[in-house]
Amino acid sequence: MYHALISHQESLSRPAFSIVGRGISRNIDISLCRQWIDECLKLHVNCLNRVALRLPSRVIDVGSSETLQDPCLVLVNDRCGSYATLSHCWGGSIPAMTTLCNYAERQRSIPFLSLPRQFQDAIVVTRQLGLRYIWIDSLCIIQDSQQDWIE
Repeated sequence: MYHALISHQESLSRPAFSIVGRGISRNIDISLCRQWIDECLKLHVNCLNRVALRLPSRVIDVGSSETLQDPCLVLVNDRCGSYATLSHCWGGSIPAMTTLCNYAERQRSIPFLSLPRQFQDAIVVTRQLGLRYIWIDSLCIIQDSQQDWIE
């Protein structure tokens, strides 16, 4: 399995994205990212034949780049597939998150424009990579559920 690690940089002097430790401009050529992933899956011993492993219990369905629908939280029940993962620092303020109160709403829709910019960027790149799912900890783990944290 591979993860596209994407983080939004606040400083204008830095690249807009960092994918697997490599800085790239906001005018991203997704074919280069796709090439890196393909090389990883073909050449790295730990990545060979690992395209479709079991998905985490919850992921965000980003839809496709053609539909541009709002993403939604889905319970995948031991399905296999490929997904991206957003690695981000929560910092001082808590980003958008899933709680027991908004869990049902998040399963219907997560309004794209309500998300922090780094989450929006990660969803766009995930779509452009042709992936259907992304895992973002603050959205995929129910933050105020002790049982969710145990699992």
